Amino acid sequence: METTAAISVARQALDQGKGILRLAPTWVPRSFCVPGRRIKLHPDDYYILGGQRGGIDERWLSVLLLLKMVRLPAKMKV
Repeated sequence: METTAAISVARQALDQGKGILRLAPTWVPRSFCVPGRRIKLHPDDYYILGGQRGGIDERWLSVLLLLKMVRLPAKMKV
């Protein structure tokens, strides 16, 4: 996605949320934890990604940011 297109999509998402960016959760499977109970999942969803990957026991929200490194003028350096 081009930068201008990505900015347009981001602005549209912020407009739809009235200034709040709504994120979709990522469900994280772990093979070494007891799944689902702490985050109150339905028992049918404990192993929704497959038993070999483990049971869902965490939910993450995240954003990927593309940062552009710029050189600050000498008088602006921190």
